[in-house]
Amino acid sequence: MSEQNTAGRGTIAFILGGVVIAIAGVVWYLAASDSNIFSRNAAPAAPSVTIQLPDAPVPAEPVAPAEPAAPAD
Repeated sequence: MSEQNTAGRGTIAFILGGVVIAIAGVVWYLAASDSNIFSRNAAPAAPSVTIQLPDAPVPAEPVAPAEPAAPAD
């Protein structure tokens, strides 16, 4: 009787298992990210932003220019 080599099947199973786990990891990463490619929503709703500025300050009355000093004699 001939011996059957089962080491080859174990290696193939190990490699295929790693490929399945890698694919599952990529699918999980894509599904959990903000840009979920598996979502059926057409587009996310636009955010509503309201900016409230403070009231403009009232300008002060203009100050009259000072009189020039008298010339020294």
